[in-house]
Amino acid sequence: NGTEHWPSAYDAYPPNFGNRYTNPFDPYHYTFPNQAGVAQYRCRKIPYDCNQNGYLDTLEFDGIAPNGNADGLADADNDRVPDGCFPRECFEAPSLNNPGESAISTFLPATPEDVSDPSRLFGNGGTIPDDGIYESDLRGTPTRNGAEDLYWAYEPTELRIDGLVHPQFSQLKIELVREDVYGDEQVWSVLDCSDLNGQAGASTTLAGSYVFTLNGRPSSIEESPAATTLSARDLCAVAGSGEYGNLIPGGVYRPTSALIEFESTPFNDRWFLRFSDGAAGAAGFFSGWSMEMKVLPFTEDCNSDGSPDTCVDAFVFDTDCNLNGLADSCEIATQPLSDCDLNGVLDDCEDTSFLLDLGGGLWDANGSGAIDFPGDADYIQNVLGCADFDFTDICTPNCRPDLCDIIAGPILDANQNFILDCAEGPEFACASRPYDSASKGTSGPGMDINDLSIMESTIVIESEDDDGTNTSVLAGATVLGTVSVKIHDLDHARLSDLQISLVHVSSSGTRVTDLLLFGCEGDGYFASTDGQSTTYSFSSSGSETLCQAAGQGGVIPEGDLVFYLPVQGSFSEHIGASAAGSWTIQIFDGVFGETGSFSSWDLQFVHRPPDFNNDGTPDVCE
Repeated sequence: NGTEHWPSAYDAYPPNFGNRYTNPFDPYHYTFPNQAGVAQYRCRKIPYDCNQNGYLDTLEFDGIAPNGNADGLADADNDRVPDGCFPRECFEAPSLNNPGESAISTFLPATPEDVSDPSRLFGNGGTIPDDGIYESDLRGTPTRNGAEDLYWAYEPTELRIDGLVHPQFSQLKIELVREDVYGDEQVWSVLDCSDLNGQAGASTTLAGSYVFTLNGRPSSIEESPAATTLSARDLCAVAGSGEYGNLIPGGVYRPTSALIEFESTPFNDRWFLRFSDGAAGAAGFFSGWSMEMKVLPFTEDCNSDGSPDTCVDAFVFDTDCNLNGLADSCEIATQPLSDCDLNGVLDDCEDTSFLLDLGGGLWDANGSGAIDFPGDADYIQNVLGCADFDFTDICTPNCRPDLCDIIAGPILDANQNFILDCAEGPEFACASRPYDSASKGTSGPGMDINDLSIMESTIVIESEDDDGTNTSVLAGATVLGTVSVKIHDLDHARLSDLQISLVHVSSSGTRVTDLLLFGCEGDGYFASTDGQSTTYSFSSSGSETLCQAAGQGGVIPEGDLVFYLPVQGSFSEHIGASAAGSWTIQIFDGVFGETGSFSSWDLQFVHRPPDFNNDGTPDVCE
């Protein structure tokens, strides 16, 4: 009957839905308690009958439904969904930062070419060669890493081609193309009527200005819901009918493809129209083209899926288990230490069994004899959330679970047993010592990255006398583990040009770990260093390589708490090697055309003092 729900008549309730609170105004549906730890199953109305009166919404606000528009549905933003109703492709999703505004907006170039229509971007006209290809670039799109490189392309609401003339357009193919800096293309079909070749009675000629739009009524309710379809007529279908004779007049038409599959496509780099004439016998021309693009700011999309964080459709839900106004997935994505055990559940919403993952929903944490809110939630967050494994917090007095401290600083857990070394006693602390070039004042110098060159920046570690601080690198000390590399202010326009390696030369020989291999494919790029510092870190505790992160497109995340795996998956090659010696970051730029730089780099690892008498305990600890 036009609703989606869990039918109470069959006792078919979703799992973990809480108590059965019946809605007295709708006894055949159930609502679920909005409290911490309870999955929120949200029932939504089917989008194309928002007011649930049995009439298609688009027919109502166009005034052609059987009831006219008795309910007074409005569509001020012309997205073919009644204002305030279920958003088509999230168009009505509110801004995360300014709830009174929409998260999605029309892109405005820094310098509009037409002040009367400032959101319109333009491309030049030209001649379409017979049996050839002509490409026209769109002007005003953001430059990668530029000041306006802030958006996902969400939807081209209108694409207009002016003065288009072609006597045999069934052999013409028009495509909208985005080409990134690596030459990879994403292609969307604007016009392709090749199926009409040889069809008797079909129109053959274009002469006029043609607008391809995504707004309007659907031609078939059965094939697609009104909330996601296009209304203007398909130009190829009009031509095939022959109703206009030989010439298809200029006007508003529907593109061959929906042009809406832009998920996670950055609105930067090169955008252009490609005209392909596929047969000999006729040429054409056009005077110019233009486009308006709906965009989504990166700041409105914390998980980089191309949809606003505030958009929740009928089949996807997110929870806010700690009720702080932020969707849990976004909180985890933007605040890595909110999910220290990396199980996808906020630590605020779990018990203290962080490693065993015995938590989950709300429980009787404060021992009151019942699950109460907000009492239990506050107790979990404010009391148990501050508990350490030794329950004293003497090692890291910051009211944070030890696992969070270990993730933030791997050298605090040299034997990787998920217990702070200092909590295991002074003997272990003596047997494993941290080296940190930043605290030692021995950071590696920065350098320019030049074309077709190998750049090297070296940190030299020399043996030291024991000064009683548990940080000196004694003669004979060996690398114990938790090696990490941090490269500061790394800047280069083409990631694929680079190969980055860590080279360790010591009395134990030469050990090499690759951090990035030459030829990495992907649209991702380094964060801008303009007016801000950046850090790209590598550690065995990472979840993906730098190249894998680049494959997701957009700005590659950086920061002191964001770690990438080395290519080999770990720094195990260095374990057992002499700690003293030279440690070098080696960067090879293998392609001409783009240069870069970095400001400095740092090295961390844990080393073990020597045990010359081979009794299992370092001599300095005896």
